[in-house]
Amino acid sequence: MLRSRRAVQLLTLGSSSALVLAAVLAAAPPSQAATSGTVSFPGSVPGWATPKADAGTTAADDIVEGEIFLALPDQQAAQTEALAVSTPGNKLFHSYLTPSAWIAKYAPTKAAYAQVVDYVKGQGFTIVGEPTDREYVVFRGPASEVNASFGTVEHQYSYEGEKLSAPSSAPKLPAKLAGLVEGVSLDQGASLTHTDNVKPGAKAATTPKTADAQAASPAATGTSACSTYYDENEDTLPSAYGVTSFPTYICGYTGTQIGGAYGTTKELTKGFNGSGQTVAIVDAYDDPTIVGDTQKLDAQTGTTPLTKKQFTDISPKTSAFDDEALCEEPAGWQAEESIDVQIAHGMAPGANILYSGGFDCEGGLDIAVSKILDTGSANIISNSYGDAGENLPQNTIVGEESKEYQAAAEGIGLYYSSGDSGDEDADLGYITPDFEASSPYVTAVGGTSLAVTQANGYGFETGWGNNIDAVSGTGYEDPLPGEFYAGSGGGTSTQFAEPAYQEGIVPTSLSGKGDSAGRVVPDVSALADPFTGFLIGISPLEPTSATQTTAYTTETYGGTSLASPLFAGEVALAQSVTGTDVGFANPAIYALAKSDRTAFNDVPATSKKLALAFLTGSGTLYRVSLGTDSSLSTAKRYDDVTGVGSGTIPGLIKLAQTS
Repeated sequence: MLRSRRAVQLLTLGSSSALVLAAVLAAAPPSQAATSGTVSFPGSVPGWATPKADAGTTAADDIVEGEIFLALPDQQAAQTEALAVSTPGNKLFHSYLTPSAWIAKYAPTKAAYAQVVDYVKGQGFTIVGEPTDREYVVFRGPASEVNASFGTVEHQYSYEGEKLSAPSSAPKLPAKLAGLVEGVSLDQGASLTHTDNVKPGAKAATTPKTADAQAASPAATGTSACSTYYDENEDTLPSAYGVTSFPTYICGYTGTQIGGAYGTTKELTKGFNGSGQTVAIVDAYDDPTIVGDTQKLDAQTGTTPLTKKQFTDISPKTSAFDDEALCEEPAGWQAEESIDVQIAHGMAPGANILYSGGFDCEGGLDIAVSKILDTGSANIISNSYGDAGENLPQNTIVGEESKEYQAAAEGIGLYYSSGDSGDEDADLGYITPDFEASSPYVTAVGGTSLAVTQANGYGFETGWGNNIDAVSGTGYEDPLPGEFYAGSGGGTSTQFAEPAYQEGIVPTSLSGKGDSAGRVVPDVSALADPFTGFLIGISPLEPTSATQTTAYTTETYGGTSLASPLFAGEVALAQSVTGTDVGFANPAIYALAKSDRTAFNDVPATSKKLALAFLTGSGTLYRVSLGTDSSLSTAKRYDDVTGVGSGTIPGLIKLAQTS
């Protein structure tokens, strides 16, 4: 997972393009420490590092990864330009900068960066990441060196089921460096960065059968197989919602099916297939069999095959991988890469795919993103990971914002999954959206349940929210709708003010009013429900290996990890049709949603209750209710489950044509 945000900044770019951005309600700027000649950074202590959660001092030889984020010389100007080039009607709209131009104009100076890097090296740390943009430096070293160099003491804290290291007091830097530095990160909270993918039945420790497996091994209970399209098969279950016959869950849609439902088929037949576009995928680590697995899946599903020339991998070598156990191993990220690459390719089969893996799930992800921004090697970046909530060290967020300004100014769209835990209350005990999706400078992609017809048409969508209930005798184990399983992340940020592009579109019942109005997530949506999920091809890695795989198989996945690269693939297709880079899309998305209600599939609330039958590999039968997403709910037009609606290719072509 990632972290949270900082102070309020007001930018006015004309009456149609003002954006209020609040990073954190109470900023924690650097302050003069009691020790002469040093400056402290109180915003670098995470909110979860509390005395109550303190589990003792971190062992002196435990390795801690840190980042120092440098201040942009003119942050307000960088922010202003990022907005200007992204806002329809502004005279700079779509006048993007090249990476070298952005670095020359807005990045920290070479001299400032050298001072910070020299200090870090002089303290005995190992540098593991230096982006060309000079916005931050990633380093590693034992806790004893961290304590001595930053005037703090690293402690272990119990947080989200883990014991993580963090500074017990505000870290300090020499005063001569403090003016160059925006924030310091010395905690392991970033190691909780998680993928936003979900398998059907995963909480029940089961694996769904694919269509082939169902045919070869009929369900032990004698019920129907999973369906290859919506309502192909039905099962009889105990009565719920006034019916006893329920469509079976989807074996796994193909890219062709999903594309047909969202309107890509017509564009593909016209010869527009995403060619000329590059979709970048960022995850941790790397999948050694991704190209071969994708080609096998393409052959199985009749998808235009991914060629080796279409796929570029700029990930570090496996020898550079760090913190595998802390980050849930390369095997824990492999399915994510498969989902991301295969659905982006399925939606825009002619587009190039650039994969940038992080050497870990901490600073490695920042470096993976910067590699793309600093070279302009893609015009779309999909990021299917995030924090659980917004509880990050405040100063850490400032560094993340710099990359967002850079991406927007260069015309590179950043798409982030909105999360799979609904309002997060069940996991965190309070309601919150997830960062980095909650940032006003990225496009947050929420989730839906999608019914694809036999003819690959659009049946219907509901907001993604699954409740699951096992059949027990002639009834169910729990009352309707059952136990909350997973659903689209969303809600109102407590860290960011409502951006101007959401005003007049997002209801005040969600955002709040006046100075208290907050940024609401998500912006758009796409298929995410694992029970109406996507079929991937994968040769699973051995649990603790980065290179050893087992036999190729197919599996079904969902989550907003599916929705983000799916939407990114649609954008690539639309850009190939129009020859225009959408860039940071939010100002144009909300303007289009306001002027043309047909541009996105509205996913309103429905009085009809829907459910699917799900048979696990062990033979347990479940009723899976659809459309109930914790405290979040769908509504006509904008809502905090699906945003302005799901993307359609005709609508996104209109978006790309906006100028």
